[in-house]
Amino acid sequence: LNTNVKSVKLPADMSDYGTGIFGGTPLETIEFAEGTEHFPGIFSQSTSLKTVVIPDTVTTMDDRVFEDCSALESVTLSNQLEEIPQYAFETCTSLASIHIPDSVTVIGSRAFDSCSSLVSARVPYGVTSIGAAAYQECSSLVYASIPSTVTSIGERAFDQCERFCHVLFSGSQNTWKKVQIGSGNTGGHVGGTGTGGG
Repeated sequence: LNTNVKSVKLPADMSDYGTGIFGGTPLETIEFAEGTEHFPGIFSQSTSLKTVVIPDTVTTMDDRVFEDCSALESVTLSNQLEEIPQYAFETCTSLASIHIPDSVTVIGSRAFDSCSSLVSARVPYGVTSIGAAAYQECSSLVYASIPSTVTSIGERAFDQCERFCHVLFSGSQNTWKKVQIGSGNTGGHVGGTGTGGG
């Protein structure tokens, strides 16, 4: 692999690519072939990667797909994506915002752990589960918008979020009381009205 590569165009089938093969390279931009359906974890630890646009044909991504991409500032996710896998954006410390499409139903464990620039967590309507430590140590996180479709929030999902002070839940107070909330989730004000974040 050319360690000086700054741009790469990938084929639709990337099943033979190893995990993190672009880690440590100065890769900044990515192009995708039409028809790409699965996004492998080949960019973890790509510390120069700044912008990613994932085509709408992609429905699944590997765990740790962008883990430790510390320069990543902008991500456009596929509108057909089914899940944010575990550790997907862990320690993406430059990521200040991300739009999660309505197609997503699960936010995996530690998906945004230690994303220290992330200001808000807008969970789209249709998500049923927010995994353990999903937003742990997001030190700039101020609020979360959680839809009424969520039935479980894992342990420490919002733990050690120093500025976190507000939760907007789109369902009723009675619906909120039925949500299974793991330990280590403290603070936050629950609003009984509003709409699920997108």
